[in-house]
Amino acid sequence: FYRSPFYLRWLDVWNQMIPDWVIYEKPLYRFFSLSGHREVARLFRAEAPPDAWMVDLGCGRGELFHFVDPARCIGVDGNREFLAHLKARFPEATAIHADFTRLPFGDGVLDCAVSLHTLEHLYFLAECLEEAGRVLGRDGHFIFSIPTEGGLGWKLGRKLVTGPHLRRRYGLDVEKVMTIEHINDATRVLRLMGLYFDVGRLVYRPFRFLPVLALNSSITGVARWNPDRLAV
Repeated sequence: FYRSPFYLRWLDVWNQMIPDWVIYEKPLYRFFSLSGHREVARLFRAEAPPDAWMVDLGCGRGELFHFVDPARCIGVDGNREFLAHLKARFPEATAIHADFTRLPFGDGVLDCAVSLHTLEHLYFLAECLEEAGRVLGRDGHFIFSIPTEGGLGWKLGRKLVTGPHLRRRYGLDVEKVMTIEHINDATRVLRLMGLYFDVGRLVYRPFRFLPVLALNSSITGVARWNPDRLAV
């Protein structure tokens, strides 16, 4: 299905929307869409060593870098258009074009890596998690945020915002797009992550005191690489 005419059309549209994706154009949209970004940045400051660099795996156009020092950020993505846009916005950041399954880092060289709204898209999810563990090494921190796919917030957002936008401007069905894009729901991501990492407390956003999937837009957490799990 990744080679279907429909999906190839979506990829072309996606690149067109990189500079002005509708979910960021209004304050209310940004509040919900960036709730996971704010939580990842907070956890990075709390968990990473003081001199650590932020290595964002699947960085997109660098929205996360608004919340940290971009001069100490490395963005990794497989989309050159995203990386070009990131460098235009944050010229002091480092951008690397690479595949999540073959990261250009040595074994155990990173203290902390982050992944924000990326894991739900990955067909080779287990391989990517293992690769993240490889570059982190024992006890390395992996800070992640995933959407609460299926919740009321996402359904309303697609019905009222992204759905009409894609249909009106590009003639695309958002539900068909997301059936292909979000192939891993939160339950699947967390179960697979548990094979490789010790997963700590999960934080729901934007309503952190209401840990209900339907009322939130993202789940964020910190996991520690534990190679001993693979030997079980």
